[in-house]
Amino acid sequence: MNKPNIQSKEIYVAFSGGCDSTALLVLSKQWCAEVIAVHFNHGWESSDKIEEHARQVANKLGIKFILGKATTKCPTETQAREARFAFFDTLPHNSTLLLGHNLEEQVETIIFQITRGSKNPTIKQCSTRKSQNGTLNLIRPLLSTPKDQLKQICIDAQVDWLEDPTNNNTDIARNKIRHTIIPVIKGLNANGLEHWIQHFNDSESESEEIFREQLSEQEVSNIVEATSIPCSTLDSLSNTSVAKILKKWLTLQGVQALEDHHIKRCIEVARGARKAWPLPNNLELRRSKQMLAVKQI
Repeated sequence: MNKPNIQSKEIYVAFSGGCDSTALLVLSKQWCAEVIAVHFNHGWESSDKIEEHARQVANKLGIKFILGKATTKCPTETQAREARFAFFDTLPHNSTLLLGHNLEEQVETIIFQITRGSKNPTIKQCSTRKSQNGTLNLIRPLLSTPKDQLKQICIDAQVDWLEDPTNNNTDIARNKIRHTIIPVIKGLNANGLEHWIQHFNDSESESEEIFREQLSEQEVSNIVEATSIPCSTLDSLSNTSVAKILKKWLTLQGVQALEDHHIKRCIEVARGARKAWPLPNNLELRRSKQMLAVKQI
């Protein structure tokens, strides 16, 4: 698991005491010398027990522990989240807070947002929010990590975790998704969640990347309608944008039955990592004199 890009000398970890945040706390000790566990007591029936457990785990790992408490019991998940983040917003200006959302939760969140009518469902790995003291930087480094892997991290570190019993309440929409839909996806294929989220991210990020790079549809059309493409045209673009352009261009060049692995290798040709790559229909993408062209084999 790769270390996230953390600029701060110290990092805060949103620590619930559950498996995900416990694994994140263990990993954070490897990533940064100064780690602070941030726990919030929601005022629920089990909250005091969970708080004590979280405190003990932080002590065992030698990590500073700070606590926030709801002034009144949070009656709903939404109010609990609002109260929790209101406490996070009291952290010092420009603090970095790590959140333990995992792969299953990423899928769960996107499904939840879709059912609520969101046109652009997403959970971002890095984001910022205005806080009481200025700005709070949020990082979710575990979004591509399955729950089973996080459990193994805790087991290897010999650290116990304690799940909030409200996570089993399927009257809550997210929990219903977690306990019904997610197992079905995993049951269809061992890597089903990874494949689903990769396909979703690839398709949903395309328009965002193109917009960010300020390529108009006309500019894209000018590129794909040419018989060859200057490599310099693609140098400043992301792989997502290059993939979109190459797929349209190759199709216009008569290449059929293109699959994802073809596009990935063609990107490598465009980037200069390869000189050529074979394509369907006895064709080949070649890079010569800083130009991309399709040639007959």
